[in-house]
Amino acid sequence: MNARMGGDESRVFNVCAYGAVGDDKTDNTAAFSACLKTVIEAGGGRIHVPAGVYLGRFMIPAIETPNRIALEIVGESQPTTVFGTIGSTELPSHNSIVKCPASSGPAVIAAEPPSQGPGHFSRVHVVLRDLDVRTYEDPAIGGIDFEWVSQCRIENVF
Repeated sequence: MNARMGGDESRVFNVCAYGAVGDDKTDNTAAFSACLKTVIEAGGGRIHVPAGVYLGRFMIPAIETPNRIALEIVGESQPTTVFGTIGSTELPSHNSIVKCPASSGPAVIAAEPPSQGPGHFSRVHVVLRDLDVRTYEDPAIGGIDFEWVSQCRIENVF
Protein backbone atom coordinates (compact mmCIF):
# COMPACT_ATOMS: atom_id res chain seq x y z
CA MET A 1 0.00 0.00 0.00
CA ASN A 2 1.21 3.47 -0.83
CA ALA A 3 2.54 5.43 2.13
CA ARG A 4 0.80 8.56 0.88
CA MET A 5 -2.52 7.25 2.17
CA GLY A 6 -0.90 5.91 5.31
CA GLY A 7 -1.28 2.24 4.31
CA ASP A 8 -4.91 2.25 5.47
CA GLU A 9 -6.76 -0.30 3.29
CA SER A 10 -10.11 1.00 4.61
CA ARG A 11 -9.47 4.27 2.74
CA VAL A 12 -9.16 2.59 -0.69
CA PHE A 13 -12.39 2.40 -2.69
CA ASN A 14 -12.61 0.36 -5.91
CA VAL A 15 -15.01 1.91 -8.47
CA CYS A 16 -16.12 -1.59 -9.51
CA ALA A 17 -17.58 -2.16 -6.03
CA TYR A 18 -19.97 0.72 -6.83
CA GLY A 19 -21.09 -0.75 -10.15
CA ALA A 20 -18.46 0.61 -12.57
CA VAL A 21 -17.64 -1.64 -15.51
CA GLY A 22 -14.55 -1.09 -17.68
CA ASP A 23 -16.10 -2.50 -20.86
CA ASP A 24 -16.07 0.66 -23.05
CA LYS A 25 -19.89 0.40 -23.25
CA THR A 26 -21.42 1.07 -19.83
CA ASP A 27 -22.02 4.65 -18.63
CA ASN A 28 -20.24 4.68 -15.25
CA THR A 29 -21.06 8.25 -14.19
CA ALA A 30 -23.52 7.10 -11.48
CA ALA A 31 -21.02 4.52 -10.15
CA PHE A 32 -18.27 7.16 -10.05
CA SER A 33 -20.61 9.51 -8.15
CA ALA A 34 -21.54 6.80 -5.61
CA CYS A 35 -17.86 6.02 -5.02
CA LEU A 36 -17.00 9.72 -4.67
CA LYS A 37 -19.82 10.19 -2.16
CA THR A 38 -18.51 7.33 -0.01
CA VAL A 39 -14.94 8.67 -0.09
CA ILE A 40 -16.11 12.15 0.91
CA GLU A 41 -18.27 10.76 3.73
CA ALA A 42 -15.19 8.81 4.93
CA GLY A 43 -13.23 12.08 5.13
CA GLY A 44 -11.08 11.32 2.09
CA GLY A 45 -9.26 8.39 0.53
CA ARG A 46 -8.22 6.78 -2.71
CA ILE A 47 -10.48 5.74 -5.56
CA HIS A 48 -8.94 2.80 -7.42
CA VAL A 49 -9.77 2.46 -11.13
CA PRO A 50 -8.72 -1.03 -12.31
CA ALA A 51 -7.52 -1.59 -15.88
CA GLY A 52 -10.31 -1.12 -18.41
CA VAL A 53 -12.10 1.53 -20.45
CA TYR A 54 -14.66 3.33 -18.29
CA LEU A 55 -17.18 5.57 -20.04
CA GLY A 56 -18.49 8.49 -17.99
CA ARG A 57 -17.45 11.49 -15.97
CA PHE A 58 -16.01 11.99 -12.48
CA MET A 59 -17.83 15.05 -11.12
CA ILE A 60 -16.19 15.94 -7.79
CA PRO A 61 -18.73 17.74 -5.61
CA ALA A 62 -17.76 20.92 -3.81
CA ILE A 63 -16.48 20.24 -0.30
CA GLU A 64 -17.44 23.02 2.09
CA THR A 65 -16.44 21.46 5.42
CA PRO A 66 -14.01 23.26 7.75
CA ASN A 67 -11.38 20.59 7.10
CA ARG A 68 -9.78 19.82 3.76
CA ILE A 69 -10.35 16.40 2.24
CA ALA A 70 -7.63 14.53 0.33
CA LEU A 71 -9.00 12.62 -2.64
CA GLU A 72 -6.91 10.45 -4.97
CA ILE A 73 -8.17 8.91 -8.22
CA VAL A 74 -5.61 6.29 -9.19
CA GLY A 75 -5.42 3.88 -12.12
CA GLU A 76 -3.91 0.40 -12.27
CA SER A 77 -0.56 1.41 -13.77
CA GLN A 78 1.18 4.19 -15.67
CA PRO A 79 -0.35 4.86 -19.10
CA THR A 80 1.60 3.68 -22.11
CA THR A 81 3.75 6.43 -23.59
CA VAL A 82 2.61 7.46 -27.06
CA PHE A 83 5.07 9.09 -29.45
CA GLY A 84 4.13 11.13 -32.51
CA THR A 85 0.95 12.93 -33.43
CA ILE A 86 -2.07 11.64 -31.57
CA GLY A 87 -4.32 11.89 -34.63
CA SER A 88 -2.09 9.55 -36.63
CA THR A 89 -1.58 6.73 -34.17
CA GLU A 90 -3.86 4.22 -32.47
CA LEU A 91 -4.03 4.96 -28.75
CA PRO A 92 -3.36 2.01 -26.43
CA SER A 93 -6.40 0.82 -24.49
CA HIS A 94 -5.05 -1.60 -21.88
CA ASN A 95 -4.61 0.73 -18.89
CA SER A 96 -7.10 2.55 -16.67
CA ILE A 97 -8.95 4.76 -19.15
CA VAL A 98 -11.71 7.21 -18.28
CA LYS A 99 -13.47 8.24 -21.46
CA CYS A 100 -16.37 10.59 -22.11
CA PRO A 101 -18.11 10.16 -25.46
CA ALA A 102 -20.19 13.35 -24.98
CA SER A 103 -19.38 16.25 -27.27
CA SER A 104 -20.37 18.95 -24.77
CA GLY A 105 -20.77 19.58 -21.06
CA PRO A 106 -18.25 19.49 -18.22
CA ALA A 107 -14.78 17.97 -18.48
CA VAL A 108 -14.24 14.23 -18.13
CA ILE A 109 -12.88 14.76 -14.58
CA ALA A 110 -14.08 18.03 -13.04
CA ALA A 111 -14.69 19.71 -9.71
CA GLU A 112 -17.97 21.51 -9.12
CA PRO A 113 -17.88 25.11 -7.84
CA PRO A 114 -18.68 25.80 -4.17
CA SER A 115 -21.98 27.51 -3.35
CA GLN A 116 -20.21 30.55 -1.86
CA GLY A 117 -19.52 31.92 -5.32
CA PRO A 118 -16.48 33.58 -6.92
CA GLY A 119 -13.29 33.82 -4.89
CA HIS A 120 -13.99 30.63 -2.95
CA PHE A 121 -12.62 27.15 -3.54
CA SER A 122 -13.75 23.66 -2.64
CA ARG A 123 -11.94 22.27 0.41
CA VAL A 124 -10.61 19.28 -1.55
CA HIS A 125 -7.07 18.35 -2.51
CA VAL A 126 -7.24 16.12 -5.59
CA VAL A 127 -4.49 13.81 -6.86
CA LEU A 128 -4.84 12.09 -10.24
CA ARG A 129 -2.33 9.37 -10.96
CA ASP A 130 -1.77 6.65 -13.56
CA LEU A 131 -4.81 7.44 -15.72
CA ASP A 132 -5.55 7.85 -19.40
CA VAL A 133 -8.26 10.54 -19.79
CA ARG A 134 -10.00 10.76 -23.17
CA THR A 135 -12.66 12.95 -24.74
CA TYR A 136 -14.85 12.74 -27.81
CA GLU A 137 -12.94 12.84 -31.10
CA ASP A 138 -13.86 16.51 -31.72
CA PRO A 139 -14.57 17.74 -28.20
CA ALA A 140 -16.07 20.96 -26.99
CA ILE A 141 -15.10 19.75 -23.50
CA GLY A 142 -11.82 19.39 -21.65
CA GLY A 143 -10.23 16.33 -20.14
CA ILE A 144 -9.60 17.72 -16.64
CA ASP A 145 -11.01 20.87 -14.99
CA PHE A 146 -9.85 21.65 -11.45
CA GLU A 147 -10.69 25.36 -11.45
CA TRP A 148 -12.49 25.09 -8.10
CA VAL A 149 -10.23 22.75 -6.07
CA SER A 150 -7.94 24.22 -3.43
CA GLN A 151 -4.98 22.07 -4.56
CA CYS A 152 -4.29 19.39 -7.13
CA ARG A 153 -1.48 17.16 -8.31
CA ILE A 154 -1.46 15.26 -11.59
CA GLU A 155 1.05 12.44 -12.09
CA ASN A 156 1.43 10.06 -15.03
CA VAL A 157 -1.80 11.15 -16.69
CA PHE A 158 -2.18 10.98 -20.46
